[in-house]
Amino acid sequence: MLSMRCKSTVKACRERDESGALLQACRWLIAAVLVLLGSPAFAEQRQAELKLEVWGGGHSAMLEHAVLAPFEALAGVSIDLQSKSKVKVDQATNYADAVELELHEAIHACDSGDLALLPGTDLSDFVPDALQPCAVGQYIWSTVYAYNRGVYRPGREPSLITDFFDITHYPGRRAIVRSPRVIAEWALLASGIPASEVNDTLQTPEQAWLVIEGMLAPLSQAIIWVDDDIQAMEMLRSGAVSLAMVSSDTLLRSAATGAEDLVPVWDGAVNQMSLWAIPANSKQPDLAWQFVRYATSTDATRRFSSVSGYGPSRFSALEQISRDYHRYLPSARANLANVVWGDSRWWRENGDTLDQRFVNWLARQFVGSDS
Repeated sequence: MLSMRCKSTVKACRERDESGALLQACRWLIAAVLVLLGSPAFAEQRQAELKLEVWGGGHSAMLEHAVLAPFEALAGVSIDLQSKSKVKVDQATNYADAVELELHEAIHACDSGDLALLPGTDLSDFVPDALQPCAVGQYIWSTVYAYNRGVYRPGREPSLITDFFDITHYPGRRAIVRSPRVIAEWALLASGIPASEVNDTLQTPEQAWLVIEGMLAPLSQAIIWVDDDIQAMEMLRSGAVSLAMVSSDTLLRSAATGAEDLVPVWDGAVNQMSLWAIPANSKQPDLAWQFVRYATSTDATRRFSSVSGYGPSRFSALEQISRDYHRYLPSARANLANVVWGDSRWWRENGDTLDQRFVNWLARQFVGSDS
């Protein structure tokens, strides 16, 4: 921008003074301005720019309010924010200084050499898996099932993932989002596969589907398929279903507006984590690391959780949130016992087989119900 302005000034001088006298004076003036702009006093006033890639929609607005704007003011930098529906790190095309990734995407990108290794830090205050060699977790969200406290007798409430599939002891309809994701992980868990092996089992989708289909078959007449967890939550609140697949943040927001009788079951929860990472080709790795430390600090993770309903990645941040809401937060210690870390990357790149088998099975259920 500065060089363009100088060239236009010289051109104007040339057009106004064919003799060259005024032109020489203009050149001296431009040289003096360039020296002045290069002085330390002006250099301090020029803000550094940090390029970030994050997920878009309402998420980026919450991030801007809780994390980005405070960091800009504190560090005196300007943030160039790129919001995308899917953030993917590739050294050939990615020019961000820091990126927001899900857990398995961060692990894959680190193994591929697309992310910078980060300095070590204290593990004790972070949720398990939140500290990776190339990434640091900021928050967690989860998909669980929930029930209405008044439906089941005290002491006989569902508490395990197997209870969701037990139509005999826990009768009633189930609201499930119309997708194989999450219900597939739940079915594998309920069949007896350990949480640590669920993602490995999905690597052979044909065999995994046989297990999933076997678990769904007894439920087929009790399932109400819904478009999203908002619809599932409405059906649970109205009493149209006894159990519902919901996201933890949707449940927390409902509780905050008076629906305190809706109880989440954390056994078998499918969790997702957002982590900050620095691409290997970041132009400003030191500034990026300063930002990552800030974004994953106790105060920043608490602020973001307060506006989003997600669980902070740090236990110290959780302690600053009212204990009335801990039962809705996936990072509370009591809610982390038997969970699966969902692999969105695998579903995007390899989930077609399970998707198609699920669609075919669903079509057969509808045909069977009409006959």
